[in-house]
Amino acid sequence: MIHSEQTSPAVVTPALDHLKQTLAAFHQADNPAAAGDATVATVAAAQALLDTLTLRTYPAEPGTDDRGEQVVITVYGVDLSIRRREDGVFVHVDSTDMPSPLLPLIGEFNNGGENVYAETDAEDRR
Repeated sequence: MIHSEQTSPAVVTPALDHLKQTLAAFHQADNPAAAGDATVATVAAAQALLDTLTLRTYPAEPGTDDRGEQVVITVYGVDLSIRRREDGVFVHVDSTDMPSPLLPLIGEFNNGGENVYAETDAEDRR
């Protein structure tokens, strides 16, 4: 793949690939020392992937229609939040921390066509 000045370098793919490699090394280890080294590397790779995704969860809030935990990941400054509610699964996308050069935010739900959700406006961005 050729990266131009307009293409952001991958951030999640290298972390995920590294985790897959360390897991493979663990499963292929033929002695306890190699298995121990692979275990330490796998734990570090898993932490790096979690850090890259800024993966976090929040418990259901009492007194709301929440029926399950809220799961949030952040990529390119965009938070994707998913949680169960009484009336279904709620998805929230927040691009307030998305860097200006990456705007606009464009999305699609259930193959319903692309929509622009955030216009490029340097005055409104940091």
